[in-house]
Amino acid sequence: MKRLLLLSYVIFHQFVSFAFSYTETTSAMQMCRTIEIALYDDFILPGKPLPWSFENMPFLRECAEHQWAESPHEFELLNDLVIVPSAPTIKKEQGISLNRAGSRLFAISRTWNFDHSKNGFDRSNPRDGGRFVILISENPLSVAPSWISEQEARITLNQIVGFDPAKQPRSFDDFEKNARTKVTEKEARVENTRKMGRNSTRPNLRTRNSSSTIFGNHGELWIIAAFMVLVLLILLAIRQRRRLQTGRKWSSEG
Repeated sequence: MKRLLLLSYVIFHQFVSFAFSYTETTSAMQMCRTIEIALYDDFILPGKPLPWSFENMPFLRECAEHQWAESPHEFELLNDLVIVPSAPTIKKEQGISLNRAGSRLFAISRTWNFDHSKNGFDRSNPRDGGRFVILISENPLSVAPSWISEQEARITLNQIVGFDPAKQPRSFDDFEKNARTKVTEKEARVENTRKMGRNSTRPNLRTRNSSSTIFGNHGELWIIAAFMVLVLLILLAIRQRRRLQTGRKWSSEG
C-alpha cells in the first residue's frame, strides 16, 4: 500500500505539472522528485544509513522492474544523476548559496544542462548551464532537489576531493538494456503490421484498414462516446422503470 501511495504521488505530480505547464518542471526534475521520495521514505524517515547506489534503493528498484520496464528514457534520466559518496556537508564558501551551505549533498548531475538557464543562454558555454542536486538538510531533517548554476556546482564539487561525477558507474544497466530491447521489438512489430497492411491487395482488407485508421486516430473519443451512450441508456431504462412503477401505483390506488 505504501508503495502504491508513493507511486500515485509521483504520477499525480507529473500529471499536475503537465496539465498546468509549470515552467520550473522538467522531466529531469521529476526524476529528482522520485529519488527524493525514495530516499526520504526508505532511509531518512526510518533513520537507516544512506544508500551508496541507486540500485540499493527499494522504490527505485521497483520502478526499474515494473514502471520503467519499457521506458529506457527513465533510466537515462536516472543516470544523469549520481550519488555522492557519504553525502558530504557543503561548506560555507564564497559562491555557495547560504541556504545550501550546511546541507549534505546526496546526488548531483553528471554534467551541466540548460533545463533552467536564463533566456538567451549559450549552449557552447557551460557557465550558462547548471546541475540538479539533491540535498539533505539537518534542521528540519528533509530532502529537497533543486537546480544550481554551473559555477556554484563546480565550487561545491571542488570541496569533494577525488570525486568526478562524470566518471561514476551507471545504475540498472541490465534493466535499461531490457527496456530498449522491448521498445525495439515493439516498434518492429508495429512496423511489420504496417508493411503487411501496405502490401495487401485485398479490397476488403483495405476497407477494414481505412476504417480502423479512422477509429484509431480518435480511439479515446470513441471510448468516451460509447461510455456516455451506455450511461444514457441505463438512465433512460431506470427512468422508464420508475414511470411504470408509478403508473401501477396510481392505478391500484384508483
